[in-house]
Amino acid sequence: MAEKQFIQELVTKDHFNRYKLNQLFKTLHENPKIIQSMTSPFEKKPWSFYRDYFVTSERITLGAQYLKAHHRVLQEMSKKYGIPASIIVAIIGVETEYGAHLGKYPVLSTLYTLGFYYPPREKFFRKELAQYLILTRDNNLPVSSIKGSYAGALGIPQFMPSSYRHYGVALEKNAPVDLFNHNDAIASVANYFHKMGWAPNQPVTYRLSSNDESIHAKGVGHVTLPLKQGAEYWATYKNFRVIMSYNHNVVYAMAVYQLSKKIEQQYAKNNREAKSRTMSS
Repeated sequence: MAEKQFIQELVTKDHFNRYKLNQLFKTLHENPKIIQSMTSPFEKKPWSFYRDYFVTSERITLGAQYLKAHHRVLQEMSKKYGIPASIIVAIIGVETEYGAHLGKYPVLSTLYTLGFYYPPREKFFRKELAQYLILTRDNNLPVSSIKGSYAGALGIPQFMPSSYRHYGVALEKNAPVDLFNHNDAIASVANYFHKMGWAPNQPVTYRLSSNDESIHAKGVGHVTLPLKQGAEYWATYKNFRVIMSYNHNVVYAMAVYQLSKKIEQQYAKNNREAKSRTMSS
């Protein structure tokens, strides 16, 4: 019944072909693995595990290389939107390891499963399924074969379909947005953060020396990150919350921030070493 109503709305509101939708839905079935992944998400791991997984020497090295390889577009988007290039790179690094791992779950099947067999958030995922169907139709994308995350996010920056449609930016004018293209992915992440209210040249977070230290100012938050022994204490600012709009977990935002700083350092170090080699040759 719910499926019939969903199809009816797409036909009425979004001018889909009823026969084609019915044929497509006949191929879809619940995927229990998706439900299992949703009930034990990676972001629920403790900070020490999350940090050691994402803020690694390999990801830092690859991030510095990515910053160099896409330097022109990154600087262009950073200047246009006011978002640090290293933050854009870190988001892409955490999400897909710079485009190397785009996900293994068919997006259509994933969103269908979550939209019709996952009651806690079925309303949200049903909306995303509709957005995905509109996106693939309007951008002439292969609806059945695109793969993404277990939550239905897709492309290099892992946007949900609604974000793809509303925040996606094509670097080339009059071209469709292609989030499997690095230039469009970079532009779209920058645009997303801009629309979410990123404050240029303002702090993200600041590590406190102890739980007793605090910063009393408007808009400043405080987070505690438990470690295997002890804990880390941080003051957080508006831009930290902007990162959390991308993924609502504190450990995610902190991993992005720390990775961005490490990438900046590695990139600067690489440039110094290259300059030194040039001068000595």
